[in-house]
Amino acid sequence: MEMAREDMGRLGIAPGGRVRVRSLHGEIVVACREADLPGGLFCLAMGPVANRLVDPDTGGSGMPAFKSTAVSVEPCTGE
Repeated sequence: MEMAREDMGRLGIAPGGRVRVRSLHGEIVVACREADLPGGLFCLAMGPVANRLVDPDTGGSGMPAFKSTAVSVEPCTGE
C-alpha cells in the first residue's frame, strides 16, 4: 500500500512497516511505503487483497466501488 509521508509520520508507520487496514467489509495486513499522494488517501492495487475491503454489492455493474471505501489504518505491532 502507498501512503503520503505526512500520514505515515502521523500514524507512526515506518517505510516498509506493516499496517492493518479495516473497512465495514473486512480487513487486511499489508506493507506500507511512501508515495506522492494527498493526505488522507492511500493507494492499493486492485486484486484479491483489496477485494477484502470493498462492498461486494456492485449494483449490477460487476465492478466494486474501490474509490469510495472508508477505512481505518493502524500500524501492526508484534505481528
